[in-house]
Amino acid sequence: MNINTELSKMNLLTPPLQPGINCAAKLYRESVECWNSASLKDRALFYQFSTGDFDTDTVVVPDACMNILIKCGTDYSQARVYGLFSEPQTIKLEPNSTYFGIKPYSNTGIHEDKMRLKDLRNQGVELGCLFANSERFLERLCEKENFKERVALFKEYASREIIDYEYQTGVVDYFTVLSCVADGDKQYRDFVGQIGYSDRYFRACFNEVFGIAPKVYTCIMRFQHVLRDYISRGNMDDDVYLDYGYYDQAHFIKEFRRFTFMSPKQYLNMCRREMLINGSS
Repeated sequence: MNINTELSKMNLLTPPLQPGINCAAKLYRESVECWNSASLKDRALFYQFSTGDFDTDTVVVPDACMNILIKCGTDYSQARVYGLFSEPQTIKLEPNSTYFGIKPYSNTGIHEDKMRLKDLRNQGVELGCLFANSERFLERLCEKENFKERVALFKEYASREIIDYEYQTGVVDYFTVLSCVADGDKQYRDFVGQIGYSDRYFRACFNEVFGIAPKVYTCIMRFQHVLRDYISRGNMDDDVYLDYGYYDQAHFIKEFRRFTFMSPKQYLNMCRREMLINGSS
């Protein structure tokens, strides 16, 4: 395995997809940037959007990433850190607000002095519960007027309080990279066979970092790939799912329901409806 080749493939992929946020958002913008030199997956998706005149219960689907979501106020900002989601979760967005988000592509290379990130699966906590000096960071964020300034400020804060520069890259990191670019079930079996670990031991190592089993992680990655494909096509009529390692349509629909609580067609129709209602741009 040439990890540099796999990293190059991974970096060509489009960011994780969250149609619920994209549908509810106005003035949405995003940028994928390097932020954590201690992690093999050193990139993160930075994004920003505004909300309309009403409260919005936004459904967020699994994307194999943690997420930091900050409501930017003129005199006070609120920030929550969400762990990996293994099933859909609902996040309430307040009306007439600006949100700034950071979605690191990996949990590794991050300080866990206050709380383990794996314990945040399917839930969120205030930023200060995880990282030091968050209040000062949020105060300074209020002073920033645009997206680029907020990205730069977060990188500065992360370099001091979030990045664990003593972290040593391991097999879990290599596996997460492979999961981005290969067929889930096959690459999992091949990878465990190559590294010489037992399946049980590797599952324990992976769960210790991410709080989910490696097979669940690969299923989420596969779901994201096929979701991105179908959203870009605008329909669910083709059997493109076969290209992503699903055995048949029943297998695809079962896994899609697991991560959205809807059938593929129901989910795509919901996205279309929300786009029309909110006039997303």
